[in-house]
Amino acid sequence: MKLKIQPKLKQYHGLTPDLQQIIKILQLSSNELQQEIIKKIMDNPLLEIEETTSIFEAFESNDNTSLEVVDNDDNTIDEMMVLANLYANHQHDLPDNDTYQPDVSDVTLDNLHEYLIWQLNLTKLTELEHHIGLYIIDAINDDGFFTSNIKEIQKNIGGKVSLDKINQILHLIQNFDPSGVGAKNIVDFLLFQLANECTDLSEEHHAIASKIISSDLANLAKHDYKKLCKKYKISPDNLQQILRVIINLKTSPNCQQIYQPSGLIPDVILEKYGDSWTLEINHYYYNVKLNKDNITALQKQHNEKAKTFLKEKLKSANWFIHCLVQRDHSLMLVAKAIMDAQNQFLAHGACELKPLTLKQIAKTTGLHESTVSRIVNNKSIQTPRGVFPLKYFFTNQVQVNDKKISSKKICALIKNLISKENPQHPFSDQQIANQLNKAHNLSVARRTISKYRDKQGILPSRFRRKLQMKEVT
Repeated sequence: MKLKIQPKLKQYHGLTPDLQQIIKILQLSSNELQQEIIKKIMDNPLLEIEETTSIFEAFESNDNTSLEVVDNDDNTIDEMMVLANLYANHQHDLPDNDTYQPDVSDVTLDNLHEYLIWQLNLTKLTELEHHIGLYIIDAINDDGFFTSNIKEIQKNIGGKVSLDKINQILHLIQNFDPSGVGAKNIVDFLLFQLANECTDLSEEHHAIASKIISSDLANLAKHDYKKLCKKYKISPDNLQQILRVIINLKTSPNCQQIYQPSGLIPDVILEKYGDSWTLEINHYYYNVKLNKDNITALQKQHNEKAKTFLKEKLKSANWFIHCLVQRDHSLMLVAKAIMDAQNQFLAHGACELKPLTLKQIAKTTGLHESTVSRIVNNKSIQTPRGVFPLKYFFTNQVQVNDKKISSKKICALIKNLISKENPQHPFSDQQIANQLNKAHNLSVARRTISKYRDKQGILPSRFRRKLQMKEVT
């Protein structure tokens, strides 16, 4: 067999770095975009941020920027490099440690672990204690529960720390926000809340509540109130007082996802003025423009490296601003198409959501379906009915009575019926199906009602039934 060199033509699709950047910017969430802008500002001295009315104005003001480089022997390449770092250095000066007080409302973090580590870093600890804290936080799952044990933590650290010290740091973390994070299980978390947050019970009733949580949750779930009254020798009125406290406890430390203290920042704002609706991009972030002072200083450089640096950074800066403009344009286009398709939602709420797919929006806007997917991912819109993810308006269709309706409409109708039911006599799934058929002419099977009820985290009727005192006497 002979080896030989043979030319071959081949076609393939590839993405240039510029296209990769515009795709990346397109799919960033509000918080991620804010971080990306800060990163670019620190990396490129030809960019700066300012509060302006529109990012489009910032882009238009940069169109006529000259690439001319003026020779000047007075400035050296070292001075040029100092200038390149000037913006990053002077924009991030913090007050003295004695006066600086971090404000939790200014913090934006992506997950529970980052939020806990941020709090750990603000706590005065030794290097060893901080190290232990990191191991404990790493063993906390997304629901906020500690999934390891202190002996395992001791082993991972190397066995050079006592179990008491690990317990001490674990208890410290449990007092972080959200309160009770790091509990070992639901029972441990319920007992933590009872010990730290419940002050309405007497000492005797507090002790009974602890015993019910520790060993009688099964009887509580079955509503076996007579057995609980007999076992703890208390009256129905006292039991009702105790159970009211227990029922109001949270079931997981992170159930409300409060690790995002800054809240959800909408990308698009929809407002009504008179009889018309106005849709606009929420420029919560500082708008980006070229730093003319830095450009002028770099244009005076005589060194060839400075000239090359200026051209590269100016090209990068203009393209980054173009990416931001393109993101705004595409986001506005998609958001308008979505709200046009779901206009009845604004007047009547989730009950009037229509079946909607990415393909339909892609056809309306003329964009590719994958582009629409990137745009709606992690984006939200502020409406008079609240802030919603753009993905919320894309709903599956369900065939009912020879017509196609949105699955979210069925969910909303179920939730609405349950919210108005008698707490002592909640609707069964079959009764909900009958109500939908009678009031809305929707013939929905009982198992379908059960499916959408479970999907919303709503308990079956036997668990929704509130405490009736006549049942425990």
